[in-house]
Amino acid sequence: MHPSSRSSVSEQEKRDAPSRSGEDSPGARRIVRLALLAGVLGAVHHTDHIVRANHVGWPITSGINPFTFSLFVYPLLFGGAWVASRRPVSAWYWLFVSLAIAMLVTWVHFTSDPRGEQVKDLYLPYAEPSAYCAHHSAADPVQGPSALCDPESPARPLIGGLAVVNMLILVATLWTLAAASGRELLRGRRRRMTGAPPSG
Repeated sequence: MHPSSRSSVSEQEKRDAPSRSGEDSPGARRIVRLALLAGVLGAVHHTDHIVRANHVGWPITSGINPFTFSLFVYPLLFGGAWVASRRPVSAWYWLFVSLAIAMLVTWVHFTSDPRGEQVKDLYLPYAEPSAYCAHHSAADPVQGPSALCDPESPARPLIGGLAVVNMLILVATLWTLAAASGRELLRGRRRRMTGAPPSG
């Protein structure tokens, strides 16, 4: 091969390298950490659903509803992180996944639609369990067996507050993940245009 041809190939490889290895950049690693954090916060939130026994569906109850479909976030988040530990995962994947989940979670918890899971539905079951279990609470009614409906169960407003805080942090984390994915896409485009090495 002619030296100039080898040089041309070498320069082309340098330009292409960031697009192949960009997922090993600090920005990409931050995306994976955010995805894992969102998965953990989501698991805490789903556990809260089960304890409250409202806004639940299959496999906790027989009904198929948004709770059921929301369980698919775990293979998307944890599965994506697992794949990313073995080979590059496109920032496009994280952008689409995070935007879809963020929009769903935001709508469900902040909509005025009565079918949504509003802050009162997280807080009041812990703050006033007797009224909640007797269907006298402003929270959406209990849909199945709940530890909160034990006659000896005391009011736990602090736990209700923590459930709300966890949900808010989850929403913020998902939108931060979407923003980080968008930034990584822009960085990758700039790296491909300039041939610069990956950076945070």
